[in-house]
Amino acid sequence: MANEKFISRDFDTNFIVDEAEDLFKPHFDLSDKRMGSIAVTKAFLETLKFRHNRVTEIDPWDKRD
Repeated sequence: MANEKFISRDFDTNFIVDEAEDLFKPHFDLSDKRMGSIAVTKAFLETLKFRHNRVTEIDPWDKRD
């Protein structure tokens, strides 16, 4: 909403492609701790994706102690 072309209503259907660099850049610097949290979360979500797509019925998380 803060993009100058958007504010001046000077855009077309290619707005997102043309302004991608400005639209998708972080508006603040990410700390090392924040980047680490993002990396751990991404790795966790990737493992969930593979766990969900398993072919076998053997699942160690399926059994309770």
